[in-house]
Amino acid sequence: MTTIRMWAAASAVLACAAFSGGDARGQAAQVFFQAVDDGPLRSLTPDEEQALQDPFFQLVLKNNPGAIKLSDIETLLQPDLAQRRTFVVDEEIRDPALGQSRRMVLAFNGTNGGIKLDNNVMVSVFFDSDEVPEISRLEAWGWDEQNAVFHYYLLDGSGTSSPSWKFRATSADADRFTVAQRQGTCLRCHTSGMPNMKELLFPWNNWNSFVAPPSPATYLTRDKGPDAERWPVTKDRHFGPALGGGEDLEQKIKGAIQNAAKRKLTRFVTPGAGGALAVQNAPIVLKPLFATTEINLRSATVLSGLHPLPQVDNTGPAKPVGIPATFFLDATTLTRTEVGINEAKFTDVPPIQPAEYKSLVQGAGLQITSSRDDLGSRPGDTNFAWFTPEPGFAQVNWIGELLAQKLVSPAFAAAVLGVDVETPLFSSARGGLLQFVPDSYTATPGEAHPDALTKAVIGKLTAANPAPGSPAADFLTILQTPSPVDIVRARVAAYHDRVVKALDPANQNARQAELQRLFNLLLARRQAFLTHEPFNNLAEFPALLPQPQAR
Repeated sequence: MTTIRMWAAASAVLACAAFSGGDARGQAAQVFFQAVDDGPLRSLTPDEEQALQDPFFQLVLKNNPGAIKLSDIETLLQPDLAQRRTFVVDEEIRDPALGQSRRMVLAFNGTNGGIKLDNNVMVSVFFDSDEVPEISRLEAWGWDEQNAVFHYYLLDGSGTSSPSWKFRATSADADRFTVAQRQGTCLRCHTSGMPNMKELLFPWNNWNSFVAPPSPATYLTRDKGPDAERWPVTKDRHFGPALGGGEDLEQKIKGAIQNAAKRKLTRFVTPGAGGALAVQNAPIVLKPLFATTEINLRSATVLSGLHPLPQVDNTGPAKPVGIPATFFLDATTLTRTEVGINEAKFTDVPPIQPAEYKSLVQGAGLQITSSRDDLGSRPGDTNFAWFTPEPGFAQVNWIGELLAQKLVSPAFAAAVLGVDVETPLFSSARGGLLQFVPDSYTATPGEAHPDALTKAVIGKLTAANPAPGSPAADFLTILQTPSPVDIVRARVAAYHDRVVKALDPANQNARQAELQRLFNLLLARRQAFLTHEPFNNLAEFPALLPQPQAR
């Protein structure tokens, strides 16, 4: 649900500095550093403040550290109302009942004082049906182009006698943090250090958008739907001139991540003679190829017709449900132009018929637990059908940059993803292969397979003498073939054909068995997401994912 979740943070820039002892309570009009939820505070030093070059610090906190009113913060960031954007998200966004809360994300376009705002700063605040609070807990992030990092900030009263701003984290080296080091920090949710819009892609299951909840949430608009059904908060000045949709926020978040990835790579790659590229800290650089480093949640494009809000709906889907290709494998990477395994699109997989989908959901006894005490748990499914975790955009975009900048070859990328190809996320088999990546290597664009990286990995795999049938042995076999891409293409095609055959409507027994297998896999993926550290921190509210009824 959340684009920016900053209940706390660990800072790779500042966390190494010793806390300066003493009690920060009562100190007004200054920015503090607080590494962990409710942890010790200290004042930022002048040198540390000088290092913060993101729009939020430069426009708000640098000269106005005591700015805690939302209206003041908005004005300091962008005084032009027409250049502000408002987005709303909630797992129960379909419920128009008064007395609920929602999360608002504020984005800012244009420039201010020569500082570019687009995709570079956002603020998050909770509001209720009546008003947006002027003073409340606020979360913010800003992109520091000069230092190529995101900075995260929090306004709350932790450790101070009144609400105060805390610098909480930076994205520098965020991917090095262990699960234990992430506890109580922003990086428990921002696992790659990037902004995280969980439901990034169409149909933005819980964001207000042009297709959800379905159609815009009219009770949150100023100009759509009956006045009597509109929340009073829509007249609040903080609500902005117009309510934006998830489709617009998606582009802003993608733009921020894409720019950050390009800039971040420059810290690891040094150009050399003849176009050679020296890659340092290779296990960190290549980790997204091997392990899940970011999560997004993706739906089919068809409404389930089984969502229990605003009231229980048992009609089922109005159209057949197509399973997203990313449910089956890392389709985003495998179908990139550089790799070219278009069989991974899974475009002709027979869809699930409405009655079949309804039967699967009801047969599992799925229920959604509302945050409203008067609703409790109700039978049903998410708004859009087949809501599933998948590798996040920050992860697949990073892999795309590695391929685009020729830091890894299509052959090497295909070989990695060819191991345990049917497990696109949380693959321990693939994750265990990262140990065979060298500390550094030189990439030479255009170098034939096997290139320097591949040779180095083959050498380490051979020395390890992996057991036959193990993931390492499989990886070695693929890498040693003349064309790893062709080997993986054949695997993907066979996998695709097996699924298509099993779902053939002409054989109903086999089809029903395969539908149940895939649905069970969906539920298992959801459960893995809900229990996997640190990604389970993204499941902030019980209504996010339906669970089978306890039996």
